Amino acid sequence: MSLPRSCPAGHELSPGQVARRCAACRRDLVTTRVAEADPSLAPEQISAAVGATLVNPAVLRDLVEDRVSMYRVDH
Repeated sequence: MSLPRSCPAGHELSPGQVARRCAACRRDLVTTRVAEADPSLAPEQISAAVGATLVNPAVLRDLVEDRVSMYRVDH
């Protein structure tokens, strides 16, 4: 019996999932970046908005890997 695999942050991975950045890590990253861009938003609002936009895993992957940086606001 093998031990469950996990990502670098410690989230358990599903069989076949790559360990570089799991879905939980990607969701956390998007939430953190949105909070940095608009500190007036409550964490619950951010979480609800992120959840509403994630219609499939590819959307989250695109937000993190390609598109989040173009929305980043430097203060």
